[in-house]
Amino acid sequence: KLQEKISLPEHYSIDLPYPNPFNPMVNMEFTIPAENHVKIIVYDLQGRVVDKLIDNTMQPGFYKVEWNAENFASGIYFMHLSSGEFVSTQKITLLK
Repeated sequence: KLQEKISLPEHYSIDLPYPNPFNPMVNMEFTIPAENHVKIIVYDLQGRVVDKLIDNTMQPGFYKVEWNAENFASGIYFMHLSSGEFVSTQKITLLK
């Protein structure tokens, strides 16, 4: 009997957002090695929160999040992921 092995990530990782620059959609892929609370927040250059993409407990796995910036002005933004001790911030540019 063949059993499919589903591999789970062994550590946190985050890929560079793509496309970047973008208009109006940007994607970011990330992995979580253990169940944990995950937040992905988008900030503007002044450090203000402009959008919350994820703010909940997630199971280990591979994920992709998409941000639709249709209602936001052109400029530089930051996608900030935090989960447990892991923190990562990615710079993204919205060109309209």
